[in-house]
Amino acid sequence: MIYIYPNGYYTKKLISMLKEFEFEFTAIDDSDPKTSLISMQKNIKDNLLLICNGEIYDILEKNVKKCGITNYENAFLYFAKFIANNLKNTKLEFIEEQNIRSEE
Repeated sequence: MIYIYPNGYYTKKLISMLKEFEFEFTAIDDSDPKTSLISMQKNIKDNLLLICNGEIYDILEKNVKKCGITNYENAFLYFAKFIANNLKNTKLEFIEEQNIRSEE
């Protein structure tokens, strides 16, 4: 499970773009007591939290640290790495497929 904090514009856009990938997401929304960072902190500690806002990243990171959550990353960098790794794997598969065909 991946948690994304906060549940705002960027989070909604990110989730809509990544629906093609089979990630399980839960958006953390401090305006909802059921899904606030504080109420979800125990669940989050055993998983990954992605902070999805560049404008107030420092404030959000402080909130995360106050809750004792240490397994967090910048959402934009996390998915940039994910996409880059997938592109590398796709390129390698394509090259391997071409090499197999040329050997036949």
